[in-house]
Amino acid sequence: MTGEAEVAIQQIPELMAVSGIELVGPLPGDLHRYITLTAAIFTDATQRKAARAFVDFLTTPDALRSMKAHGMERA
Repeated sequence: MTGEAEVAIQQIPELMAVSGIELVGPLPGDLHRYITLTAAIFTDATQRKAARAFVDFLTTPDALRSMKAHGMERA
């Protein structure tokens, strides 16, 4: 095997990170699924303020623009 492919089915952000491909879009209709990502701060986190700042940042317009630019969508 050469590691080359004609077609790939993968999460859009992962495909967008590969150079030399043409992203044609999500799978149609019922074949398309969303994956929900969540953030949490552990109760024993040693850097709670930094963790809270990061989680808060994830909801800012800048973070949402960056996520969208990398193929992610807001729920």
